[in-house]
Amino acid sequence: MDIGNTTCAFGFFEGEKLLGSFKLPDSKIAEISKFYRQPKGKLEHFIVISVNPPIERKICAWVRKNLRIKPEVAGKDFHIEIPVLLKEPETVGADRLANALAGYERFGGPLIVVDFGTAVTFDVVSERGEYLGGAIAPGIMLGAHSLHEKTALLPLVLPARKPAAIGKDTRSAIGSGLFHGFVGMTQKLLQEIISELGGKPRIIATGGDADFVASEVSLIEEVVPDLTLRGALLAYRLHQKKRTPAGKRKR
Repeated sequence: MDIGNTTCAFGFFEGEKLLGSFKLPDSKIAEISKFYRQPKGKLEHFIVISVNPPIERKICAWVRKNLRIKPEVAGKDFHIEIPVLLKEPETVGADRLANALAGYERFGGPLIVVDFGTAVTFDVVSERGEYLGGAIAPGIMLGAHSLHEKTALLPLVLPARKPAAIGKDTRSAIGSGLFHGFVGMTQKLLQEIISELGGKPRIIATGGDADFVASEVSLIEEVVPDLTLRGALLAYRLHQKKRTPAGKRKR
């Protein structure tokens, strides 16, 4: 499970195969029992990756009570095994490290992962699989809500795909600024990161707004919707392998 600032994403895996998934807004967590649907079969592990502690606590309590299984949380019950070349590695979000780990496992490095969520994050992985850092900016929906909430007269406008650049009224002008401004910001940040990094890194995208925006950013090569979930799964498997004595088969 990937617990974000706006949405919780559930993914059910058997081996490497994703059997099913669903998303639930954070605002609906109190009603999780109405929405939770798991594929047939025994649930052996419940892995959590989270950037939202209050929602994480509610989910973990629900899992223990209703699924009768101990949730295992990345960063608390197990570490995400990737070298972090920063002064304060403990400050990096678990979701960012999971993206880097899964991205490197699939594509190698150097690599840039762009995660389009409530915030949009840019994470950079070296050729040797080291986490080098990145950038964080407001996501497109956060921009839409901020314009509305922090001004007296501007309405809430939900972004539309590729609107006209010249808005003919207030709503279309906001739509233009949101979409084209966000695409331009993403493209420019990627250019600056590539310039500092050097070489020709692979650039991939994930997150709830990835399909909406990534096709307009020419530098993004591929969208991987379930990257964070796969990163959490990979991190947990590496943790299990590390704690299982050599020569003994874990049941």
